[in-house]
Amino acid sequence: MNIGRDNYDKFNSTDYLQFENQKIAMPMMFMNQVNILDLKEGNNKAITTKKNHPSWDNIKNKENSELNVYYINARITHDYIFALYLDQPILEWQNTPKKMSVHVFNWDGVFRYELLLDEYLMCIAIDESLKIMYGVTYEEELVTYDISKIIESGVSQ
Repeated sequence: MNIGRDNYDKFNSTDYLQFENQKIAMPMMFMNQVNILDLKEGNNKAITTKKNHPSWDNIKNKENSELNVYYINARITHDYIFALYLDQPILEWQNTPKKMSVHVFNWDGVFRYELLLDEYLMCIAIDESLKIMYGVTYEEELVTYDISKIIESGVSQ
């Protein structure tokens, strides 16, 4: 599919390289989709958490003001992809606070956890050694979350 120069930003992802596994996580901003590119095998896996997510053609034909914002930030660990999930119309983004979540996938593309957040965050960071996820709100407040159960056990919370 040729998305065209005018539509490039609509198919934007922020990419995170997991060097040891030679994989790249690619959460997409305007599609409810996370891509995992395996550099060793040369294949790509696309993961979505909703059955009725918009198609490429649907997004391509929308005005930017009509788009929904899905993944706005992410961080990776050796075992997981932590993707900050918004699911909010672009015209409300950064102006209308709402509860958010973090989708946690393993590097095989399996959706493992959904961490429900009360805060309206703009970004996250992971300290794997301390087993803490940090978040920064739009009011520039720092919040912390204990993710030890995810990091240590791999058992769903």
